Amino acid sequence: MTYIPTDLRALVLARARESCGYCLVHADYAVLVHEIDHAIAEKHGGITEAENFAYACAQCNRFSSVIVLAV
Repeated sequence: MTYIPTDLRALVLARARESCGYCLVHADYAVLVHEIDHAIAEKHGGITEAENFAYACAQCNRFSSVIVLAV
């Protein structure tokens, strides 16, 4: 797991307005904690920068590779 600095985490969270970047559910209404997700996984050449991060609910994060590849 890659370390994501606190300021970068805060930027991603603020940009997402505390809502999942995929299904748009707000963190207050999710059963599990939202997570910072690499939109393009590191193993596929994704970089650890703000442009490649999404704020995702746990369920969407589990299936984000399917979502990104399907688009």
